[in-house]
Amino acid sequence: EQIPTPVASRGGGHGKSTSSGTRATDMPSQSVITELLMKSGRHKKVLLEMERHGVEFEALAAELSAFKADSMPEAEAFLARVNKRLEICTDENAMCKQFFDKDVQAKLDMLRQMVCTHSELKSLEREALTWQTTDVS
Repeated sequence: EQIPTPVASRGGGHGKSTSSGTRATDMPSQSVITELLMKSGRHKKVLLEMERHGVEFEALAAELSAFKADSMPEAEAFLARVNKRLEICTDENAMCKQFFDKDVQAKLDMLRQMVCTHSELKSLEREALTWQTTDVS
């Protein structure tokens, strides 16, 4: 299996050197990468988690997809429950990619951003309430 040569090195036939001293054409094939992953203890653990918790994560994906918050406290509580479930993962990103479609992943990212932004705004509000004005008269 041959890996395409990067555009910058075409024509010279020697491959472009990378910062590690290897040439781009010396990159390992996909089969070598797959073999290395299969030998990785971490990768095996992730695969085991996918097998063990697959049904739970499929249900979580459906829950996320259907979720509509009526208030910020409801959104915060829901996100806390989702994050608690995701804490079991060795590689949360791999689990989400495996069980959540792009829309569900985007919704989770948006929910996290919304809750974080709300928290920052509440913090600014608390700080602003401590400010005192001075009478310039």
